Amino acid sequence: MNGRRFDVLLGIVAIVALCAYALLRGEQADTPVSAFSSYDYGANGYRALADVLARSGVPVREFGRPADELRHDVGTLVVSSNAPESGRIASARALAPHDVAALARWVRGGGHLVMLDTDFDAIAKAALGVPSSVFVKERTRAFAVPRRTQPHAPAVSGDFFEAFGFATKRGARPLLATERGVVALTYALGSGSVVAITDPTVFSNARLAKDDNAAFAYGVLAGHGTVAFDEYLHGYGQDRTVWQALPAPIHVALVLLLSIVVLAAIGANLRPEPPVALDPPDERDSSAYIAAMAVLLRRARAARSAAAIFANDALRRARRRFSLRDDADISAIALRIARNDVRQGLADLDRLCTRASIDDAALARAAATYQFLRKELG
Repeated sequence: MNGRRFDVLLGIVAIVALCAYALLRGEQADTPVSAFSSYDYGANGYRALADVLARSGVPVREFGRPADELRHDVGTLVVSSNAPESGRIASARALAPHDVAALARWVRGGGHLVMLDTDFDAIAKAALGVPSSVFVKERTRAFAVPRRTQPHAPAVSGDFFEAFGFATKRGARPLLATERGVVALTYALGSGSVVAITDPTVFSNARLAKDDNAAFAYGVLAGHGTVAFDEYLHGYGQDRTVWQALPAPIHVALVLLLSIVVLAAIGANLRPEPPVALDPPDERDSSAYIAAMAVLLRRARAARSAAAIFANDALRRARRRFSLRDDADISAIALRIARNDVRQGLADLDRLCTRASIDDAALARAAATYQFLRKELG
């Protein structure tokens, strides 16, 4: 691979790596520490509340569909905050106008809606009749209303930064209040009812066991049929795609894998330069050795020496074949050989050795004769 092509591929790999890193950081930034969801076991989650209700005999389920698919097999719907500061996940959704209209129809038809937090937009508050709230100094405890008739009124732990004020909307009944105002109230809407609570942490895993939070939650949620936690707003919708359901590391792995496949396809089909011819392999067989030796012997004028080598080796093989002494001459060997062609071959080689000069043709005949004798004598 030349330097130019290597630089191009290196640049592509760097771009892919940066995109994967940005994707991972982006998804990690949207990954919640803890969300107000019944799927969540963290500090803000409602998993403990769902378990408490189920153990108390209250039917509990998760609702992961748009609000217009809400039916009256759900008696109580819990809608909690999904704001960024509350641990919002990447696929969280806001209440759209058609969702608000569907929730209002469901409540007016007899549903019991529990809304936690005050960050729902003005359209939602207007359609559902939630009164406006104001910022107040933080209070960590609220008490049941009216407290004057209850010397030991139940206390609820929470982070109460918002309050509806003491002059709430007409027909609303306060449930919890601090010294700064009402923080939980309920009112009728059509044939149904709405409970509005300014702080979503009163139902959280971290606070459910404190003060009378569990008893308050049970009193607000139970008694209306099946309790459903709206998970659609938190991104746990049942209509999520496979890609949305996969965690961020799998997203990055799939992006990198796809990038590798694309790069491999580009490298295999789009070459920036013509292919470089490879050098032939430096492998030679025995014919190369024979040719080299022939050139060497010819230049040394050693044809007679080569014929002597053929003759001596043929005689040695014949003596070994017929178990003769090492000094046995060709006449003694010929007496033991029955085949005329073998005897003739030995005699021809012996005569060549006595010639003063041997030309190329004679040397070629000597080599052929020696090859024949070697095959026959072993």
